[in-house]
Amino acid sequence: MVSIYHVGARGGFVPFDFPEIFDSCCKFIMVDAADVGEIKAVHLLNGRIASSRATQIKSAVWRDNAQARLNITACPYAASIKRLDDKYSNWYVFANGDCDYILGEAHTTVTSEEISTQTLDTMVSESDLPTPSVLCIDAQGSSLEILLGADACLSQVDAIVCEVELAPFYGGNPSFSEILNLLTSRGMIFSGFIHEPVSWASPVRHPVGFRSKTMLGSADAVFVRNPNEINKDQGFTRVLNYAWVCCALGHLDLALVALQSFDLLLKRHVPEDALQSICYDLIRASRVMPIYFPPSFSEIRVGTPSRPINEMLFGEDTPIEVCLRDYQFFTLADAVKSLRLDQVSRLANRSSTPFER
Repeated sequence: MVSIYHVGARGGFVPFDFPEIFDSCCKFIMVDAADVGEIKAVHLLNGRIASSRATQIKSAVWRDNAQARLNITACPYAASIKRLDDKYSNWYVFANGDCDYILGEAHTTVTSEEISTQTLDTMVSESDLPTPSVLCIDAQGSSLEILLGADACLSQVDAIVCEVELAPFYGGNPSFSEILNLLTSRGMIFSGFIHEPVSWASPVRHPVGFRSKTMLGSADAVFVRNPNEINKDQGFTRVLNYAWVCCALGHLDLALVALQSFDLLLKRHVPEDALQSICYDLIRASRVMPIYFPPSFSEIRVGTPSRPINEMLFGEDTPIEVCLRDYQFFTLADAVKSLRLDQVSRLANRSSTPFER
């Protein structure tokens, strides 16, 4: 079972997508300090609604045994313990295409309430909640504090999607550099940003027809655990969860590294659900895939002849891509295929010796 936590869940949104076939293998824990009403469905990035089991918790995840003031803002998605730095009040985001989302207006405090806060570690340890496999954070400037309060959980977390600031909208330092340093020290790799219009902001407004070029002010940063830290000593379920999480975030390469370390044990198990089945099938597909590494930089310099590329790599779909499509990872399959065809085409065109096809 993959446990997906979303701190700052609002109405039940998760900032990445996964195929419907895996809904029964996932459990959502939606946490928000504001009373946003009962979460009846989990909305995914592409608009699909997941039917997975969801638990809603009204709680302020921040520091342990602390009192804080939650600022309820004009924009219901901007409620935060932290307040927007006044020098960014005039910045705008051209988010929806029909209006300017002016930060000072959207972040105006309408009301506030005194709340008690706790760390994620405390919330998990003092309940029967599972340890997070994936941790999503959308907490308006508080990502670093939440991660610092999740130290015990982090060793079991396989991926993190958290809002980071590249401009110090909430004062102090931009959170991205601090979060990058923290998670790198915990064995995570920065994968990239999820692109959303609201991430791009501009310090000045211009009339229609002369819109200014926006800058990346904040974004959802994606971190994935280094596959070298995932091995058979950590257990069968952990490896399967990690492989699935990597596929959901577009990292087939990391998934295969982890699964290969568990190759022998996979033979002894009968698949119980779609999560196990795709892992077994990916292993089988990878076994029949031809192993081909492009020449290294040193080999190119000394003119080492390139060896023939297997015909399969020029074909329509490889066994890996067929497997991904069978399990509804259509976007990932398309991305893997596009990358493969581009690479073999480049290698074939640059080779000084004919490639066999």
